[in-house]
Amino acid sequence: QETPPAPETTAAPPRATVEQQRERLQQRARLKVLDPALNQDFDFAAAYQELLDALKLEVEPQVMSFEALKEMTDAELDILFPDALVRDYVAQSLQALTEAPTKGGRHIFANGQKVVIVKDGSQGRRNPVRTMFVLAHELGHSLFKEEQNNALANPAIRTRLEQAFRKHQTFDALVQKYGFDQGFEEWYADQTARWASRQYLKRQAKNAVDRHFKELANKLRRFYRQLSRTMRARIGRMDQDFETYLDA
Repeated sequence: QETPPAPETTAAPPRATVEQQRERLQQRARLKVLDPALNQDFDFAAAYQELLDALKLEVEPQVMSFEALKEMTDAELDILFPDALVRDYVAQSLQALTEAPTKGGRHIFANGQKVVIVKDGSQGRRNPVRTMFVLAHELGHSLFKEEQNNALANPAIRTRLEQAFRKHQTFDALVQKYGFDQGFEEWYADQTARWASRQYLKRQAKNAVDRHFKELANKLRRFYRQLSRTMRARIGRMDQDFETYLDA
């Protein structure tokens, strides 16, 4: 007696690979202001590209929506951010933005990766112009961090910067409050803002430390000028002066 043929079975479709899942999550997390389909009046994606071209960053950040990330499960965030340190910083940033309603964004730079998280606004309550200004501010943070990291990787300038920090009148208070490393970062940010201010616009650098901060301030000013040109060309106005942009 012949054995009847085994019934044909349909193979189950292969599960999406981790890379495919990550790509889908990246699409979900995409900042709405950069989606041309949702912003037909203004091409903010092109404006964003103009700003990136002006900055010439060594590492381009991943730009993501705060609202979209907040809706993701822990398992999805594990896939989207496989690096544990980056994932931890993302979680901290989401919490900080949740607790600060007026804060528009956060910049993360860890293990060679950059993530910019920006509040997109809920459906029907989006303000793409404000979102674009927040994004531009976070891009300024990206330039700032690259310059700081490059300076610290250069033994000669690092030594001079740390010596200048130790001699500064705020050294004891900053170290007591933040510790040396975080205190140095606070001092570095203060010195950058100082050299970027109107009072220091024409001041001459007297040494290597002064030159470092003056060059960084000039880079930020050049980026602001590009931002101003881009926003005026795209939306017809620029609502922030340079000092407001730095302090935002």
